[in-house]
Amino acid sequence: MKDNKNTMLQAIENINSNLRDSNLDMKALKSAESDIRDFAKSQNITTQEAMILAVIVETAADGFSSKIDIANYLGCSNVQMYIYSPVIDSLVEKGYIRASVNRRRCLSYEPSSDFLGALMENRKFEKRVLTNLELVDFFDEFTKLTDERHDNDLEYSCFITDIRSLVKSNQHLPICRFVSSLYPDKIRQNDVATLYILRACALACNFLRFDFTKFECQSLFERDKDQTWLLRELNSSKSLIATNNVFEPAITPFNPLADNDRLQLTEAFCKKYLKGVDVTRRKEKAEVSGDTILFDKIVEKKLFYNPEEATQIEELAKLLKPRNFKRIQKNLKEYGYRSGFACIFYGAPGTGKTETAMQLARMTGRNIIPVDLSQIRDKYVGESEKRTKAIFDDYREELKHSKVAPILLLNEADGLLSRRLSDIARSTDQMENTMQNIILQEMETFEGIMIATTNLTCNLDPAFERRFLYKVEFHRPSVLARQSIWLSMIHDLTSSDANRLAEQFDFSGGEIENIARKYVVNNILHNSKTDIETLIQICRNEKLSSNSSRARIGF
Repeated sequence: MKDNKNTMLQAIENINSNLRDSNLDMKALKSAESDIRDFAKSQNITTQEAMILAVIVETAADGFSSKIDIANYLGCSNVQMYIYSPVIDSLVEKGYIRASVNRRRCLSYEPSSDFLGALMENRKFEKRVLTNLELVDFFDEFTKLTDERHDNDLEYSCFITDIRSLVKSNQHLPICRFVSSLYPDKIRQNDVATLYILRACALACNFLRFDFTKFECQSLFERDKDQTWLLRELNSSKSLIATNNVFEPAITPFNPLADNDRLQLTEAFCKKYLKGVDVTRRKEKAEVSGDTILFDKIVEKKLFYNPEEATQIEELAKLLKPRNFKRIQKNLKEYGYRSGFACIFYGAPGTGKTETAMQLARMTGRNIIPVDLSQIRDKYVGESEKRTKAIFDDYREELKHSKVAPILLLNEADGLLSRRLSDIARSTDQMENTMQNIILQEMETFEGIMIATTNLTCNLDPAFERRFLYKVEFHRPSVLARQSIWLSMIHDLTSSDANRLAEQFDFSGGEIENIARKYVVNNILHNSKTDIETLIQICRNEKLSSNSSRARIGF
């Protein structure tokens, strides 16, 4: 190939222009032969690998590409495409492509970021071997892989191969030697134990989080039986994990009594395998948190959205993953843009705005710093303004000492975000305007993550609207969403009854939760299961209550 920056990209383009809709006939293959051969030579791969890799680069340009997508692109049958499965597996193993599981639970593929980097620079791709890492760097790389498994459903065999390679390449670290030899004759069990132990160590090293549940890695495993096996090992006093004194029941300031459902690394294990990690920080971390809501204390809750909201929330969750967030912030700074992220969740009461913020924090490993707006205003002149400024000063200090940026949550922020007054008649009017100006000024230089929730947007000051990068409107749930909420709240409901309730009552998620609580109370009081007609009457009472004429408070 000629020494031209666009040579490899041109070869890929030529290959695709010849093979698209070709059914891989001999004429098309002959036309593409020269470019396939040159591309294969430049990357030191087989011609079949070069052909498939070129097609995946094209078909996965806007995401992942499955074997069915590739077959459709080439105009050949799905069976014909499956003949190339060993070729695709080889490209995965060599690191040219990544395998993930898409929403249809089918394997999908995309070029690896390292290969794309080599392609852009017109050079041969070399699979990165991360060797001789420092302890903290090792756990950073481990966390990147687990995030990729979470974020993109990285296919398990691809994921575990990378984990094994990372551990094998860093045998100078005591922790790597330990997990490699824990179950030497049981490869799968050793993989499961390795994931759980390294996850616990990564939380301690990178996030100063020292206690965790026995289900911490369940989403990383391929099969439910892996979690079942792990639970047996964690609960047995004779298992290799127990006899090596890895874990003990968690005891923290939040949890002064030993809790068998939550574990922590033993001090002896940390001293032996995690040199430099100060386990005494367990207590300190909890004490400095104050009113901070720690992400691992947030109870997981399944939320149901309408399609448009679901898409926006999925995008936010992906953005807020620590690895993505750091990369995006870096790029924004390079382009001279503000690197902070301010989001506003708005919509009717009970539609899940606050709970969404909580679940985003839990999923992305971010603590929440909630702001009690009722505590900001003060009767003394100047105090409210000072307190408003202190919110951001305190956040900056917390951000400075946090490896993962926390979320500043301004809940029910209607009063603070409303239009500034132009006709100032009282000192309190001046105070309100000054507080809002402080917030606007702080948002201009904000470096972290802010989420504000509000029920009202008609009175939102335009200056605030411009400063919120993401604006997510929470509509009342659709019939389908309401049916799912009913089934999640009252587990013994039939699908037909849930559908009946969803169609008959236009409730928000919060209203359905209220009714579900009344349903439980009713069952206890009457010592029997509440029938559907009684439940409908409870709904009517709720509806009546919500529609009754009441004097409106505020404006």
